[in-house]
Amino acid sequence: MKHKPKKPISKEEYAEKIKRVGDQNRLNYQAKESERRRMALSSTRRINEPLHLLDLGKLKVQILYFPSFKQSFIWDIRSHLTAGIQVYENELLDRDTFKPGIKALWMDESELDELFKEINSLTIRLMDEEVKMGLDGVMYGIQLIQSSGFRKTKITWWEEPQEDLQNLDSIIKKLITRFMECKKEFIT
Repeated sequence: MKHKPKKPISKEEYAEKIKRVGDQNRLNYQAKESERRRMALSSTRRINEPLHLLDLGKLKVQILYFPSFKQSFIWDIRSHLTAGIQVYENELLDRDTFKPGIKALWMDESELDELFKEINSLTIRLMDEEVKMGLDGVMYGIQLIQSSGFRKTKITWWEEPQEDLQNLDSIIKKLITRFMECKKEFIT
């Protein structure tokens, strides 16, 4: 059985067909991304599982705040192609688990830029003979993620840091105070 040859379509019809296919692919992608977002934001996740949602941007820095008898937080500072630098607050259920959801902080990007300039100018020893420890109090920290994601630097300290971390400690405490004061919006 022979098939009748198809009539060639015009450039305009072809462009319209490609547009329809592209629109359908975009709608499928948006539906999948929406479902992934809903799942990611509605369930707990491990502390070592950062959110990978396109509209949140790329994770650059995390600020850690673990008080002994109060709510613990990790703030994500992310870089977004169109939105610039954004800060998000993660509440912790326990030391290893984030609560469901994430909150966006309303902050001026220039404020963050100034603090990062201070952080980038610091010199810190990577190893120290004497590391202070404690039981009750607050553990602070910062994790820096290079743009490729292959290089991470994480520094944590207990309550009162060793001498070479004093300046970093001061900057991180300023940031945490500012984060606590910011207007927050729950992301859905």
